Amino acid sequence: MVPSYIKGPLSILLIGVLWTPIVFSVGSLFFSFTDASLAVTFWIVVPLLYLQLLFVLATWYVCKSIPLDPKNFANILLRHLISALSMVSLWLLISYGYTLLLNYINPDAGYSSYFLDSIYLFTGVGFFLYFIGILFHYTVLIQEQAQETQERLTRSELTAREAQLRALHTSINPHFLFNSLTALSTLTTKDPGQAQKMSLQLSEFLRYNLRYEQKQFATISEELENIENYLDIEQIRLGERLVIDKDVDKTVLSVKTLPFILLPLVENAIKHGIQQQIEGGTLHFKIHPQNDYIWIQVCNPVDQAKAVEGMGLGLTTLKKRLFAEYGNRFKLKIDHNDSMFTVDLKIPGKWQ
Repeated sequence: MVPSYIKGPLSILLIGVLWTPIVFSVGSLFFSFTDASLAVTFWIVVPLLYLQLLFVLATWYVCKSIPLDPKNFANILLRHLISALSMVSLWLLISYGYTLLLNYINPDAGYSSYFLDSIYLFTGVGFFLYFIGILFHYTVLIQEQAQETQERLTRSELTAREAQLRALHTSINPHFLFNSLTALSTLTTKDPGQAQKMSLQLSEFLRYNLRYEQKQFATISEELENIENYLDIEQIRLGERLVIDKDVDKTVLSVKTLPFILLPLVENAIKHGIQQQIEGGTLHFKIHPQNDYIWIQVCNPVDQAKAVEGMGLGLTTLKKRLFAEYGNRFKLKIDHNDSMFTVDLKIPGKWQ
């Protein structure tokens, strides 16, 4: 496993280019401290410093094996000192062998003598670059850990959203399906035509649930289509007890939002409001643009004797999903008076 910042030949070439100023700096020091010629300086310093680059890159593995722990700083420092001594000694040994090879090729140049005369310079450079290497690699590892932590948080948020969405399905579908299938069984004998229509609408409603269960967004238009299937089924089941007053501004139809944000609002209005009234009532449903928000309002009459205080499971789950997606940028307000229950939802949105 190579360091994460090495992604191919181009990144290796870039590292080599960035290493050039260090090679030049050490070469200048070597040339100043000795009477070596430029040619001798080049053949000693350049290969040795690029060899040292390999050792510096290898400190990534050392940092991986010695994770940072502020409570154990002394032990970490000791282990790095031992590692630095080992790596620098190996580098100097290989370097000396290299200068001996240069002497064999050109005995008059005195490569090994110049190297030995500058052994303290190369030793200091070796230790300095080792600790620069571990400082750089610890920084890289800390950034990687932070990124991994963020990715885990993101995965956790996605998992939480999926769990909330599953909870939403669980809270709505079984209750709705039970009532729908009961009404459907009655219609099959009394009104086969209506039974067939209801079967198709129920099929479309369930198909939407399956299609958008794993999707992050849906348009207002798609949400409305699903709601219309839901309301048509409830209209068949409740008959004249359910009157629908719908007011939707067409400019918001293409706006994307979370799937299944309309269903809990409408389902809550029917289940806890209109269905509890002996004579039923009117469901007022409105979607309009308002400044930088999409304003969704659902109103329904309530029976004070059977009114449910606060938010039901569907609305509670919806609020958690909205917070996970929009943070504090959404507004959910519930107004409950003697005869009406009103939910106002505002979510960020853009439209033409």
